[in-house]
Amino acid sequence: MNGIVNDAVKIKSQRVDRSPHYITFDQFLRAYHAVQYSNYQGFVLNAHLTMSWKYAGATTAAEAERLNTKAMDRIRKFLHHRGVPFHYFGVFENGVQHGCHFHSGIHVPKRLMQQFYKCLKNIVHDFGPSDIEGCLVHVGVRADDHIVSQWKWFRYCMKGLDPEIPRGVFPDGYDGDMNSALGLKKQNTGVVEMDRVRIARALGPQARSLARYTPAVEIIREVPEPDYSDAEYRRGKQKRLTDDMSYALRGMEELV
Repeated sequence: MNGIVNDAVKIKSQRVDRSPHYITFDQFLRAYHAVQYSNYQGFVLNAHLTMSWKYAGATTAAEAERLNTKAMDRIRKFLHHRGVPFHYFGVFENGVQHGCHFHSGIHVPKRLMQQFYKCLKNIVHDFGPSDIEGCLVHVGVRADDHIVSQWKWFRYCMKGLDPEIPRGVFPDGYDGDMNSALGLKKQNTGVVEMDRVRIARALGPQARSLARYTPAVEIIREVPEPDYSDAEYRRGKQKRLTDDMSYALRGMEELV
């Protein structure tokens, strides 16, 4: 009997220990819904940024997280001062070549591209030697409404998803894995001893609840069907047009 109990405890601990090695299904959902909500508001996460903290001298997860937090706060302030909401998702990975690094998708209007590059250059200057600029930061900014590249980058960032099917997600008999079901590649992205996936507070569950936002198509545990399209972007745009028209009509009625 003791042997069975010990085995059960061992299995439970093994399941808990999977999180440093993989993105969990719940973390995937958190990021996915954040991107949907940003798109619904009319903001595409069109800037694709990677910051490799090994090149700034970080040798531990705590050091990488400290530097990453400071850098993302600099970006938040850069956008805030220009009247742009800070919308992003991000994923930590840990590789042999680049060490602990952070992939993120951020909304940056194309008109601010050159200023954004300067902001990143200042981050590199303050966080690490200028001669390793090409290693510390990699960035690409697409068109403001380039949703195809946004979802392509999102799916790349989610390649470290745990392939194990969480209990209750699929009916009995499903013989695939989570990566295949969600249209993701499968790749080892290293051990990360902290929360791998980050999202902007403005895109989190509390913000969505306060806004009474419900996506038209939602991944539910029984039938995961991600929609990597512009559906939420178009739905949000239509709602804003409808609201503007209703507001204009009310104004006309008041004048009569």
